[in-house]
Amino acid sequence: MKPFLIFDLDGTLLDIREKFFALYVDCLRELGGQPISMERYWKLKQKKTRELDILKISGNETLFDTYY
Repeated sequence: MKPFLIFDLDGTLLDIREKFFALYVDCLRELGGQPISMERYWKLKQKKTRELDILKISGNETLFDTYY
């Protein structure tokens, strides 16, 4: 049997928060929306807040269908 390596990239080894937040910001700005701060965004995400609710909080609820 040949040796192999298994590794996990789900956040334990890599911090993906900046990438996810950048995607959120880019999508909203492309649609003419205003993002909330990264700190507030991640506090909501840590509380398992749905994307629709984050868009409501940031005043971008009407963009949900296109954003999603």
